[in-house]
Amino acid sequence: MANPLFEVYVKGQENKLGDCPFCHRVLLTLHEKHVPFTEKYVDLSNKPQWLLEVNPPKGSVPVLKDLVSDKWVPDSAAIVDLLEERFPRPPMGKSDAGPDVGSEVFSSFLGYLKDDSNELDKRRGFFIKELEKLGAYLREHGPFLGGAAPNAADAALAPKLYHAKHALKHYKDFDMPVECNASGELEAVQEYLDRWEERDSWKQSYYTPEQVVEGWKKHLAS
Repeated sequence: MANPLFEVYVKGQENKLGDCPFCHRVLLTLHEKHVPFTEKYVDLSNKPQWLLEVNPPKGSVPVLKDLVSDKWVPDSAAIVDLLEERFPRPPMGKSDAGPDVGSEVFSSFLGYLKDDSNELDKRRGFFIKELEKLGAYLREHGPFLGGAAPNAADAALAPKLYHAKHALKHYKDFDMPVECNASGELEAVQEYLDRWEERDSWKQSYYTPEQVVEGWKKHLAS
């Protein structure tokens, strides 16, 4: 195995990867591009001082350390851009590469997940509408947003869909596979996520649905 070129610090503890979709995005990109790196875990409930200094003010992850230049790169989008510049094969594009379809899935998921008001049915409808738009695009241009192979937009979207699927099932009794049987567009979304979960990059950066559910608990407590 080649010597690692980077250290990547992601959510986790006790040698176990955590459930952050933004960390997942970076790990998928690294594995898809076959970049040699070392994975390091940060317990976000007990952030080390160095992380707060490297990525102020909140000390969020992921952060990447370039072992060649000894420089730190915070933020998943900036890391993805660096990887595309340094390792253009296979091409995945920069973090702002299209298509834009799917860009509102995460925000509509959050709106649905966190809403306990009389707007809940409307929030659910917004989320389903975003899935339908995504599914229609995948039906015509798939199997991935990048076409035949995943691009940067796919690496950003797939972890968010994974979170939405398992968090909504637990907290809202929204069963995405069952919902997907209702229309071809939604079925295409479930097929897309299934396709991702079969890839080596996903298996190498896997965390459980139970971790997803537990991770969202603190965001829903009020």
